[in-house]
Order: sequence, then C-alpha cells, then structure tokens
Amino acid sequence: MLRITLSLLSLFFALLCHAQMPNASFENGDDNNITDWQVLEGKAGIYKQFKFKANNGDTTVMAKSGNAFAVLQKAGKPNAIIRTQFAYNKRSSELSGKFIYLPQTDFERFSLKVVYLKWNDSLKQNDTMMKRVEHINPFGNEVVRNYNWFYFVLPIEKADFRMNGNPDSCMVEIKLNNNEKGEAATTLLADDLKFGTGLVAGMEEPSTTIGFSVYPNPAGQRIFISGMAKGDVLSIFDMEGKAIVRTTNAEAAQLGLQLQPGMYLVQLLSQGQTQTCRVVVY
Repeated sequence: MLRITLSLLSLFFALLCHAQMPNASFENGDDNNITDWQVLEGKAGIYKQFKFKANNGDTTVMAKSGNAFAVLQKAGKPNAIIRTQFAYNKRSSELSGKFIYLPQTDFERFSLKVVYLKWNDSLKQNDTMMKRVEHINPFGNEVVRNYNWFYFVLPIEKADFRMNGNPDSCMVEIKLNNNEKGEAATTLLADDLKFGTGLVAGMEEPSTTIGFSVYPNPAGQRIFISGMAKGDVLSIFDMEGKAIVRTTNAEAAQLGLQLQPGMYLVQLLSQGQTQTCRVVVY
C-alpha cells in the first residue's frame, strides 16, 4: 500500500511539474466567461455552436475538437484579448491551434503570443526567458468569408530565447485585431491549443569567462563596466531584445553609462568570446 501511495505521489508531482495549458480546448465556461482565462478586453466566451449571419444565408459552425470552442469579439472595443498563465517547465518548440477568422478589412490581423517565464526570487518578479508573437491572417491581405477551421503552428526557435534553462511558467495570449481601425463585426474562433512534443535546445554556454564586471548591481541609473580591453565590443539590450548601446572600446578599461530604470542584458565580445550578465537599474 505504501509503495502504491508513493508511486501515485510521484506521478502527481511529475504531472504538476509538466503542467499543460488549462482549458486549452475551451470546453469550460459560458458565453461571457472562459474558465482559467482572463478576458482583458472585448467579449469572449465558450460556445458549442456559433451562427454567422450573412446576406446569402446563415452559417453555423461546430467545434473542431471536443464539444466547445472560444469566440472572441471586440464588442465596441479596439481589441478582444484573452490570456492565461500556468505552471510550465518545458522549452517546447511550437504551439498549435485551430481557428476561424473573419476579418472585415484587409489590414486586420489576430495575434498569438507565447511567453516563457522564470521567477527571479531576488527581484520578486518574473524574468522573460522567451517571447514569440505572430500576427495572422491566413488569407494574406484579402477579406475572405471562409467558415472552415484552419490549422496554425507558431514555431518557437532558439533565437527567440533570451536566457538558458527551463521556464517555470508560461503565458499564452490571443488578441483579435491589432489595429484600432478594425470593424466591430470581426470575429475569431479558437479551439484545441496544444504544445508540440519537440524541445528547443539551450544556448551554448561560454567555455571560459572574459572577466569583465558591471557595478553596482542593482544600480541607480549609472553603471560602470570594467575589465575591458582595447577592441572589445560592448552591447546593452533591453528586455525586449533591442540594442540600446553598441560600442567598440578604444582605450579605457572602465566605462560609465547612464541608463533609464529597467532591466538590461550587458554583453561583451572579446577575442571571439562572449560573456553576458543581467543588470537592474532603478
């Protein structure tokens, strides 16, 4: 009996550590609520069937997988947005889903976003390990009234990652229409979201350290970088991946920089080797 109990506990913790997206097939909720998902803007709910009205006759859509699906409508708002966050510790290489998208104008898109997060206990906040966003219209720039489900795969690649290791949580967001000029009648149906079984390999770690240092850390707007040699290339990136500083060191072994409050990645390239550290400016 004890052995069975321990086996069940081990299975429970394994499932907990590899938690999947909650309500990923949108089976639970009602027409104004999606269980385990936040409705941040517009209107979103769960439907077992959805009727589109058209001049040439109504069209009723049924679920692609299971008994229900999610419907997003802007309901007088610029966008409709749903989001979920959950425990997750894999570097999955793709997220797929099934959709029906009926834009009213050729410039409209919907977006699918995945963010892998890692809790930073010293800062008491999540670090963004990976972020991938795709803006989607399966018909290009055309307005097509196609009521058939289409399958879409969002690839997650090594270049999307900002740091090594595995995440401990994940955020998934679906956003209907990224342009405020969109029509209120634009509708998105979503069903059967799932991560693929493939994993993204970690970034290669440098075999040796260069020996540069950044101080103080955390810093009060001004940081100093020491240990640089002539010809070293210094880059500083914000947490969106944008390079805000990129310079080649001329002579000085110490460099002072003024930065706005935030979190940054400081990277030094020296004699073919790269070393990166994170710095917080308050």
